[in-house]
Amino acid sequence: MSKKLSTFRKTVLLLLFVYTTTSLGSATVGSKFLNPRQSPESETTPFNVNWDEINPSEKLEWHPCGEPLLCARLAVPLDYTKPDASDRAAIALVRYPSKYQTDDPKWRGPVLYNPGGPGHSGVFFIGALGGLFSNLIGSEFDHIGFDPRGVGYSTPKLGVFADGSPEEMLWKIQRPNTVNSLDDSLIRSFNHYKILGELAVKRVNETARLVSTAFVARDMLRITEAFGREKLQFYGFSYGTQLGVTFASMFPDKVERIILDGVVDAEDYIAGAWKNNIVAADQTLKLVYDACATSAECPLHEDSSEKIAARVNAITEKLNQYPLLAMDDSGKQYGQVDGTFVRSLLLALLYGPYQFTAPYLQAIADAEVGNASSLLNAFYGEVMSPSQYTCPVGNGVKTPPEPVEALPAIACGDAYPVQEDIEGLRKWFEELTHISSMADTFWIHVACAGWRLEAAESYRGPFTGNTSHPLLFIGNTLDPVTSLVAAKKMAKGYEGAVTLTQNSGGHASIAAQSQCTHKYIREYFINGTLPSADTVCEIESEIFPAEEQKPRGMKFALKPPMM
Repeated sequence: MSKKLSTFRKTVLLLLFVYTTTSLGSATVGSKFLNPRQSPESETTPFNVNWDEINPSEKLEWHPCGEPLLCARLAVPLDYTKPDASDRAAIALVRYPSKYQTDDPKWRGPVLYNPGGPGHSGVFFIGALGGLFSNLIGSEFDHIGFDPRGVGYSTPKLGVFADGSPEEMLWKIQRPNTVNSLDDSLIRSFNHYKILGELAVKRVNETARLVSTAFVARDMLRITEAFGREKLQFYGFSYGTQLGVTFASMFPDKVERIILDGVVDAEDYIAGAWKNNIVAADQTLKLVYDACATSAECPLHEDSSEKIAARVNAITEKLNQYPLLAMDDSGKQYGQVDGTFVRSLLLALLYGPYQFTAPYLQAIADAEVGNASSLLNAFYGEVMSPSQYTCPVGNGVKTPPEPVEALPAIACGDAYPVQEDIEGLRKWFEELTHISSMADTFWIHVACAGWRLEAAESYRGPFTGNTSHPLLFIGNTLDPVTSLVAAKKMAKGYEGAVTLTQNSGGHASIAAQSQCTHKYIREYFINGTLPSADTVCEIESEIFPAEEQKPRGMKFALKPPMM
């Protein structure tokens, strides 16, 4: 593998802990991304650009915003259900440009990206990683990140709480622990999200109706047309696959290339059920424990995965009974560490087992002997949401704010209304516990039960189509939050579509390094060719590599959703 592609794998793990809490759903886990530290720079925008000074226009007007990046704001209809209205939304875009000019025959047009959530910033994603995707897919393309409406630097903005306000932080502090940590935690969680739902009705009633996946699909077509192209090229991860199948179903004749990686069961998503996501989570955890049992490098090494599981469970229970106090050397991060930290960290670990197993299990092992500092640091470094902060990463790009209501406004607004009382939620949770032992960390359904606003337009199926070019779905054999079963199910709805299987754990193919998968991704975008339906790609990553030079995987993983 080339050095550039190796760097890609090492850098691309943006913590797709994307659906947790709502984007694949963890109760206390938010948008796990970098270490949240408040700083005087928290009001600065990424790419050395003031987005408010870029005038939205219906023709793309690009502004330099940090070599080689270009930024723009595209004016699109605010409400597509009112075609005669003059109100406009403004979609923030960042462009990692092709090496070819747009009038060069070798220019292949724009590829749009969505990193998941819903609620994650595509501007940040490509601002930080555009060069890596250019190396992977090709410099013939412009690589385009955009913030979906309601997210990041696009408008209209959601804003139940002002970014970083004491009110927002108080709401987050009051979030309940994982469901099993307290007998009344389910009702506490339900009430918590009912409060958010009530506040949304009072404060962002109109805006929240205008951020649906169907509207974003229409925005993607507008972006494509603004480049002078008729058909979409798109790479979607996690929730981005829901966006992709929505586009393919609404506009089947407008598909040039669409790759959907880490595939959501669209019917389960639209039902607001969130039952099918974690069907492989326990198997993914066993993959980790099996690797630990066969490697003396593992901080929790025992001679069987069963003993390791029992040990982790015992540590969790002990921390629930006797929480530890912890403080980092700087004194800026401190708190009480209980079993919730272990459970949340385990789910984060499953998103990127080749990257995170060794350090996260070391943190749990340290807590076993009374030192909770590394567990605290890991939790706040990779699990807690940085929505009220902007943190430098990569080439100096800073994370934009992510409003806490973005996930329910989009996901719950897309879905059929969830009419659940507490007894219905208890029944739902009981059913989920029979699917996976990780049920206590994954419950966006509860947030949807508290959400009261429906989208102005929601596409709820059918998820089928005879697209102008076949779609390529990618699924891992052991994806903890978007199963291979879902990828194969969704592919059946689209004429000629193929599912490429990557034989790995982790969320989406970027969780592990695979020259084979890279090859098929590039060939699909360049030539339009698809692998045969039974193709399985092996990986080069190992959870505990026998040799130091062997790749563990990308240091960039998709992140769980934020709430």
